[in-house]
Amino acid sequence: MKKLLLLLTLLLWLPIAQASEAELQRASKASRAGDYKTATAIWKPLAEQGNITAQYFLGVMYHAGLGVSQDYGKALKWYRKAATQGHVEAHVFLGVMYQGLGVPKNNIYTYMWFNLAKTNGLKHTQKVIESLTKQMSFESIDKAQALAAKCWQSKYKNCPK
Repeated sequence: MKKLLLLLTLLLWLPIAQASEAELQRASKASRAGDYKTATAIWKPLAEQGNITAQYFLGVMYHAGLGVSQDYGKALKWYRKAATQGHVEAHVFLGVMYQGLGVPKNNIYTYMWFNLAKTNGLKHTQKVIESLTKQMSFESIDKAQALAAKCWQSKYKNCPK
């Protein structure tokens, strides 16, 4: 189920950005065909060069173990690189990971990343935020909001590691 969800995200959210559109298109085509190794081989050098879209999709590949061995640490690394450049879907996936998927559960970071996604226009994240507020103390919510504000105001330069 997780792989299906990640694959659907992969197929539905391919914003073509800074790097070679042809290469990103080629990687997307390969992933849709189920050739995840080829897609990953294309995205990896683009991600290393700083391409936000490639960074996000490389995170997806490591998160789901598509074309590479599943590695939550590497997924976190690539999602964070994309998120700190403003990739909204990467904000969501970081929030998901901090719910205890591959990294220790941290409601403050989950709240922060979902809050940033909401701030960037993903309104459906509000339900997760509402659920979290029922589990968190006022102090924890304040801390999460302060971290989100600091991250946002610094244009993602001062986000927690």
